[in-house]
Amino acid sequence: MATGYTKTSLPSGGLATTRYKVPALTHTPVNGLTGASKNVVGVRIDARLNTKEDVFLRMYNNAAPTVGTTAEHACLPCLAGQDITYLSPRGTATFGTDLSIACTKEKAGDAAGTAPSGTVDVYILVN
Repeated sequence: MATGYTKTSLPSGGLATTRYKVPALTHTPVNGLTGASKNVVGVRIDARLNTKEDVFLRMYNNAAPTVGTTAEHACLPCLAGQDITYLSPRGTATFGTDLSIACTKEKAGDAAGTAPSGTVDVYILVN
């Protein structure tokens, strides 16, 4: 279970201004990461220690979503045992309210919202 996250300010002039690291993300949402409107420019899903099933990073434009009930703003897949990075240099994934995330074995729109059986770490770049 994710016990929190680490927020790191990045040097100016780069792709992003802030990096969030969320260790051991599960189906329990980490709420209100940004606290305001932000553009997501990069996401890394590290599921190398989750070898049994594919996982889905559910991203919400909501300060306190309910997995399986609240509609996802975006959902990014990662194959079992893999590490994948998504980049959106123009910040096409805009979260106007706030950014909350959860990781499940089911894709977007599925009401089940089951936690992965292994560890999944997530890194998010925003500006």
